[in-house]
Amino acid sequence: MELKENIAIAANLTEDPNPVHEKAISQMRTWLSQIYPDSQVDRALEIIKPSSLEESQELRLRAKIWTCNNEFSIVARVTSGTGINVNRNMSAYLGCQASSRKSRTGENWSRGNDLADGGFCKETWNRILVDIVRYEVEEVKSEKWKEE
Repeated sequence: MELKENIAIAANLTEDPNPVHEKAISQMRTWLSQIYPDSQVDRALEIIKPSSLEESQELRLRAKIWTCNNEFSIVARVTSGTGINVNRNMSAYLGCQASSRKSRTGENWSRGNDLADGGFCKETWNRILVDIVRYEVEEVKSEKWKEE
């Protein structure tokens, strides 16, 4: 399905697209383009269809980032009447969860953690990216690399 079709479905729109929802989607695409090539952004971004009329005023977005060991799910919720201030908006939500892609020996579940969350703003996005990097960083077992 094309991105424009997804926007219409997610916002339960007929003719006039919701400018708040469009701005949020555009901002999410811009942020994701820091991670993915432009040609891959739409594949990483999912616009979640509302399940009821009450939810039709709320835009829900989900983006996935996969690494060798983990899956990161970034979610956003924006309500039509919210208004988006991409600098700092505490009434719209942006957050991230991490899930292990493989179980540890002897476990039959995947481990996970909540990462940064907050308002739908660049500050929260940057905290999420830092948390993802921290989650992926491997412990340095030796300092021999300093001698090279």
